[in-house]
Amino acid sequence: MHKTIIRRLLIMIPQLFAISVLMFAIAYNIPGDALTGLTENPAITYERIQEMRYELGLLDPWPMQYGRWISGIVLRGDFGFSITHSRPAIEVIGERASNTFQLALLTTVLTYAIALPLGIIAGRYNDKFIDRVIGVYTYLAMAMPTIVFALINLLIFGFRLQWFPIRGSVYINAVPGTFDFFLSRMHHMILPAITAALLATIGIIQYLRGEIIRYKSSDFVTTARSKGVPERKLYTRHIFRNALIPMASNIGFIIVGLLAGAIFIETIFSFPGMGRLFLDSITLRDFTTANALIMLFAALTAIGALLSDIILTIVDPRIRIK
Repeated sequence: MHKTIIRRLLIMIPQLFAISVLMFAIAYNIPGDALTGLTENPAITYERIQEMRYELGLLDPWPMQYGRWISGIVLRGDFGFSITHSRPAIEVIGERASNTFQLALLTTVLTYAIALPLGIIAGRYNDKFIDRVIGVYTYLAMAMPTIVFALINLLIFGFRLQWFPIRGSVYINAVPGTFDFFLSRMHHMILPAITAALLATIGIIQYLRGEIIRYKSSDFVTTARSKGVPERKLYTRHIFRNALIPMASNIGFIIVGLLAGAIFIETIFSFPGMGRLFLDSITLRDFTTANALIMLFAALTAIGALLSDIILTIVDPRIRIK
């Protein structure tokens, strides 16, 4: 296991290197840079803007810029300087990372809290009325775009009912480290977390339902039933346990997917996280911050795949990573 983890982490190095070269080349060929917005300021001449570009090295060929950027990451852990925020990019990301990680964690908990019971009920009582009701929910959620569903929730629960705040991650007067601060943070995260969770449950419910239906007619379940094993014990010890194994192995992918796919949720709910920061960075041509975020998401994806494999070996002793 330890050798496998180390080997996987070493394999990440050429993968991340290839991703960094590709994204840096794409960002370089996109028209504009972080100083493009200054052209609308009449107090700054075009010649001065060009001088600033020269001083910052933005006029150098992209291989030279990439060499400086990647060497700073490898040698000093420096992901570059954000011109838009006038600070190192890693500091800008660090301020938003905790918000996104907390939102993703809460969304993951809500996703499994909703999906597992519904998937189990749908699988056990397949083709019954309750299964059809759950099926209607999954089909509606599957057809509902994230943006539309988020806007509906924001309009109803944010503007009309005013149950939840419509922007930010915490109230201004909340003191960090206090219980009121924790409640304020949770109050801001509940609506976007529930919105993302309700849409993320679709695949889990359908997959779990299918697995339970498949195991219900398997040979070992038929044998246990013929030996007089009670129906409740049959489900809890044989069917549910085997059907839940794939669900446990997907936790890593689901968490990473929520981290990387938080752009729409964070933007619509004005939640200051990494997803919204990434979109703002692209809009403002702050490619230093955008590139750092892409590298972070790529590394998290590889770590999520490794985490899923490790969890799978824990929940199913028959499987070992080789």
